Amino acid sequence: MNDPALNLLAPHLSNITEPTLWYADENTLPLCKSTPSNPLLSVITNRFDIFQQLQKRNIKVIFSDFVSEQYQLSQAPKKIFYRVSKEKSLVHFLINQAKNIVADEGSLIISGLKNEGIKTYGDKTTKILNARGKLKKHGAAYSGEYQLSKNEKKALEDQNYSEIQKIKAPALEHGFFYSKPGVFGWDKIDQGSELLLQSFSEAMKNQENKKEKTILDLGCGYGWLSLTIDKYGFKHITSTDNNAAALLCATKNATQMQTPTEIVASNCADTINHTFDIVLCNPPFHRGFQHHQDLTELFLKQTRNHLKPSGTAFFVVNSFIDIENTAKPFFKSVQTIKKDKSFKVLQLSN
Repeated sequence: MNDPALNLLAPHLSNITEPTLWYADENTLPLCKSTPSNPLLSVITNRFDIFQQLQKRNIKVIFSDFVSEQYQLSQAPKKIFYRVSKEKSLVHFLINQAKNIVADEGSLIISGLKNEGIKTYGDKTTKILNARGKLKKHGAAYSGEYQLSKNEKKALEDQNYSEIQKIKAPALEHGFFYSKPGVFGWDKIDQGSELLLQSFSEAMKNQENKKEKTILDLGCGYGWLSLTIDKYGFKHITSTDNNAAALLCATKNATQMQTPTEIVASNCADTINHTFDIVLCNPPFHRGFQHHQDLTELFLKQTRNHLKPSGTAFFVVNSFIDIENTAKPFFKSVQTIKKDKSFKVLQLSN
């Protein structure tokens, strides 16, 4: 592992002697591959790939948006481990939740890097939640153990993380959509996705037999693309994501807007076995705090594998990313069909 903050947790998770809970988000994947199974360890993760990895290792794991109402622990943990997340609202929410579910005399152990706000999180935990404990510096990383007061009624501001929220969006036919913190671009319509939709709509103008076509929205987020392309009357739309919060919001939007979209939890469509006429994708390029080139290749490979022989894919990426050369080994045709100052859309075909 090249994450010094995650490295600090490894010895603890390998030597568990009392009921322990681990909050594992996308930053923790390397440690998930080496943590041994232990009957005293339970893990809650909002990432489907981590859920799959831990299941293979026979570790008790729950796939959830971290909200305690969505799961039930067999016993209150004496220790909770958490390598802080990229999103501040999630960090605040999990620190708040820890004080409510940890056992009496139990503790929360957090770790992170200075530029990720770990010192601020430590200060808030002691000053606002009246916890006992402090951070220690370990090279570039910090960690600290905090005894939390279950009677403390104050809480860190978490933007109502646990609630799916109604977001105004005049550009949409319904004038709003549902989303929440924890989803990429949760409170706005993503500029890249807008360019993707514009390009896709132009390509569909001259397409015949739209009602016979099947669509895969790969990395659907809260489901905005599915909400907007439903007007074409496609035969079937499948939306998939790796993030539990995104799946909850996509399901809420599909239900409320009466969009006949199938929502599937998967790690880049790995649980989907059929192929599609069209794949739409606004792929991620970061896993937690780190940029990963292999994510680009994974999304391209899975797109090729899920396209019918005559199928077409539409990708939107940042304009400076050289995805064209990365895509050429996977597709016979790679065309940039639209570009602005920030994003570009590629049309890919087998």
